[in-house]
Amino acid sequence: MPIVKIVDLSLRNIVPTAEPIPLVARRQLIKYLELLGVSEIEIGSPALNTREAAIIARLLQDNYQANLRVWSRPLITDLKKVLAVGAKTVVISLASCSRARLQQLEECLTYLQSNYILEFKTAKFYLIVELQETARASQNQLQQLIKICQNKKVDRFSYHEAAKPAAPFVLAKRISQLRSNLADAARDNSNDNYRLQLEVISSNRFATGTAAAWLAAQSGADALGVSINSYNYNNSWGRAGLAELIMIAKYLNNSGVNIFTDNFKPIYLSDLAIYAARVFKQNLPANQPLVGSDIFKHESGIHAAGVLKNAETYEAFPPQVVGQQREIVLGKHSGTKAVIAKYKELGIELTYPEAADRLVKIRKEAVKLKRSLTTAELLNLHSLDN
Repeated sequence: MPIVKIVDLSLRNIVPTAEPIPLVARRQLIKYLELLGVSEIEIGSPALNTREAAIIARLLQDNYQANLRVWSRPLITDLKKVLAVGAKTVVISLASCSRARLQQLEECLTYLQSNYILEFKTAKFYLIVELQETARASQNQLQQLIKICQNKKVDRFSYHEAAKPAAPFVLAKRISQLRSNLADAARDNSNDNYRLQLEVISSNRFATGTAAAWLAAQSGADALGVSINSYNYNNSWGRAGLAELIMIAKYLNNSGVNIFTDNFKPIYLSDLAIYAARVFKQNLPANQPLVGSDIFKHESGIHAAGVLKNAETYEAFPPQVVGQQREIVLGKHSGTKAVIAKYKELGIELTYPEAADRLVKIRKEAVKLKRSLTTAELLNLHSLDN
């Protein structure tokens, strides 16, 4: 059964001129991700500026179970800064497959392997080569890049999408073909146990990032680049959502893909989403899948009655699985059974006639306020009736 790794990229692309994310906040994000079960986390680039380099050096000195990786351009000057902070997993990211870029990459790989030969021999250094907007490269350019990666024994190639994502099934076809090409190359070197792994970072520009990532996993990807709340610090496209991908794997996986290389504990998803939104100054929509504040709220009469009778009618899984709580809210669409259930939550027992009478007042108030009623407002209505 294929095994797929989840890689969190939420801390990638920290803008050099932006207000820095404090060290304590980054540490807390990493701890949350570790609690969740993510085992590989990208923490930024030491080459951006001295401030980022100092923060990343501190993070790499901390004792985390997760593997922390850093990002670099294909420049020896960048790599020297990366190595100076003690990084052992490095992403060398190419903006294109031009002849000049490929030459830069070869120079960087030669520099690393000649200066850190012991680390490579003892597998203490993990090297990833990424091609930004991979689909822009011609087949010939991509083959040249893959050949360089294989000749230099790069550990992983990262297929990247951002501004111009392919439709999910188109991406899946490309990944399947690329995986097949890599397998053919591996057979040509059958005396060597080396295998170039394949990572996919899908774009969420058209809200298809998670679907694309899941199909990529089924098509042969070894790792998927995701982010919390589909977040991307440096542009509006976003990436595949961490929460959605984990829960798809947990509840909708009939493809034979084992995405649980990490022991995921989704109960931390909601707390992580809320904390990350605050750190990144991001608005977390109330209807955000899985972790939004309104996802497990039920108001309409038929809807609420169905949930009270059998929660599986409207909920694919209990809200506690992702750290949420079910909430019956009362408004203009509510029914009598929901009123009885809600007041029972508040420690108040109502008879059916009392609940029917209260419902009339609740609906009237909800229409006036143009929203459902708060707990305080419901208690106030009860006090007025008694």
